[in-house]
Amino acid sequence: MLALLFVSAARRTRRREEDDEDDGQLVDEFTLQRIAASMERGDVSKAALAALRSEVRRVPRSYRAQGLLGHALMQAGRASEAVPSLQRALALAPSA
Repeated sequence: MLALLFVSAARRTRRREEDDEDDGQLVDEFTLQRIAASMERGDVSKAALAALRSEVRRVPRSYRAQGLLGHALMQAGRASEAVPSLQRALALAPSA
């Protein structure tokens, strides 16, 4: 449920981000839905992690990509790898 809420919040706040980010969409919508569903089950595949890492490389200033990667790594039991992504997501997130 947390993953779906995060994805939903990320979609709503997309318009509020600064224009210094690439106009491209956070991985394609179908892939994003599959990643969220697998995260909800606590089953994060290597392919999902690879897709999120690719998105972070493509748009490194995207707090959503960083946050999703961090959350996926946490779900995969890789907390030590998740912390830097989650910290970057917090640092990049727009003020409320």
